[in-house]
Parts: sequence; C-alpha cells; structure tokens
Amino acid sequence: MNKLALTSLVAISIAAPAFAAVGDLKITKTASNVPCTDTTLDTPTGPAALEADWTANTITINWDAKNGTTIPAGECTYDDTITLPTTPSKTGYTFGGWTVKAGPAQCSTTVSTSTDGIDYLSKNFAGDYCFYYNSDTDDEIEEDTGSACVNSIFSGLSTGEWQTNFSYGSVKGIAKCSAKSGNNHSMQWGGNSSDWTATESELTSASGEAKYCWCQLSTYTPNGGEMCSVAAPSWVFDYDRSSASGCAGNCARICANLVQRYSAFRGALFGSFGQ
Repeated sequence: MNKLALTSLVAISIAAPAFAAVGDLKITKTASNVPCTDTTLDTPTGPAALEADWTANTITINWDAKNGTTIPAGECTYDDTITLPTTPSKTGYTFGGWTVKAGPAQCSTTVSTSTDGIDYLSKNFAGDYCFYYNSDTDDEIEEDTGSACVNSIFSGLSTGEWQTNFSYGSVKGIAKCSAKSGNNHSMQWGGNSSDWTATESELTSASGEAKYCWCQLSTYTPNGGEMCSVAAPSWVFDYDRSSASGCAGNCARICANLVQRYSAFRGALFGSFGQ
C-alpha cells in the first residue's frame, strides 16, 4: 500500500460571523422563517442590526492505518486542534506520518429505497468483531478477536463502518453510540422526523450511558462506477441496545442489517438521495 491516510476531513466549510453596519442590537433566532415584525426586530421601522450566532461543527475522523494497528474513529471541533492517536505499527514498515485522503465527489444521482439489499458487512468500534451476511445464499461469516477480521471482504471497512450491497451498487456508512435516545415509531420511522434524526453535536453532547445506536450514510458506489459522497446525511435512530457495550459491539452490524431489510429505514437514512 502506498500512503497512510487521515479521512473524513473533506469539503469542510464554514462562514465567518457577519455583523450589520448600523445599530447595536443582537438578536438570536433559530427558526428558518421568523416574522418581520417589531417583536422580532425590536423596531417597527428599522434599521436593525442582526448578528449571526455560530456553533462550530463536530467532525468525525476515520484513521485509516492501511492494515496497521487498528485505531478507533475520533472527532474534532472545527477550528480547533486534532488529537493524534497512538502511532500505528506495521511489520516491516516505519511510520512516516499522517496525510489527508481526498474524498469522493458528491453524488448527483438517486437510488431506489424500495429494493432490498443482497448482503451486508460491518466492523465494530474496537475493530475486533466483523460480520457478513448474504440473504440470497444465507451465508454468514463472523470473526471476533481471535481472527481479528482477517477475511479480505472486510478490508475496505474502517472501525465502526458498515456496508450494504444492492443489485445496483453498494452504500457505506458509519455507526455511532450515544446517550441520546430517539423514536423509530415501531420500525416505521414515520411522524415527525425530529424524533428519529439528530445532529453530530446532539449525539456527542448527550450525557449518560451511550447505549443508543444511530446510523449515518456516507458514500454510494454504483455498479461499474465511481464512489460518490452523499450530501448532508442525517444521523438516524436505530434502537436502544440495552447497554453501552451492547451498542459498541453491534451498532454497525444493525445499521447494515436495517438498510438491507427495511425500506422505511432506507427512506429515512437515504433522505433526498433516495426515491
């Protein structure tokens, strides 16, 4: 293999705070369509000064050690520093540092949410348990600490990642355990989407036992085509995994399984990328 890579730091953008030229009033409004009234602007005629209220994004980092020491996924806050993990090791090689791996282009197509997947695979957060299942042949492969996920079918997965393959191509995503709960409406993911979607910061800042499993779509690769990145994916609630250890060991596998089996979950997870 050639370069070690640090992934998931691709296409990051943020605007600087903007200030109005007149007045000294700061107003915080979070709704997308607030009324243009004196109650909102504190003046019936103007001018009024509005100040943008920004919160730094939390960015997921996947450390790709290229068959070296397994490194769990991490996070950083935009415009802050990155805490580097323990230096990976690989027999016969000397570690030369991390480089940023260029990400795929943004997806410009949609996929079917009505078609079930053929098979799926996953790697847990510790990288010591991998799972594969084929629904057509009922084939199943489980690898735990003893075999260390050495089967070549898992080589394309980083820790905490999952992949589901369809007749038209494959989708890949990541799993996350959080103390924030959600409501999947009895496996239908209906009603108010705020019940079963969350932002990265909401999942990271929640306090308590991280036993709730959440899934996010990241890339799509059509048969015979190039991988593309899914724009603005949401975190979608899976289920209460009963304990933090139960979530850490099984969340990625369950994400892949739900994408393979449930059209309602694909609709929720794929968003505007699906049809």
